[in-house]
Amino acid sequence: MPKQSKDPRKQGADFARYSGLAFEMMVIIGGGTWGAVWLDDYLGNSTPWFTITIAPLSVVVAMYLIIKDLNRNK
Repeated sequence: MPKQSKDPRKQGADFARYSGLAFEMMVIIGGGTWGAVWLDDYLGNSTPWFTITIAPLSVVVAMYLIIKDLNRNK
């Protein structure tokens, strides 16, 4: 029995949804890292403590939000 093809409108909606999630993830990680680097430069830290802590934290936050959104829309 041949597999039924998906509705093209549904495929387009899925593409838009996942593209939006990728953009959201990029903004969270990029913004967090940029803000941490800026804060280290602004405060004149010799060791970039804000970058060391905030950059990985922004990755964790982005992953949490993406997983939460994917589970909600099953």
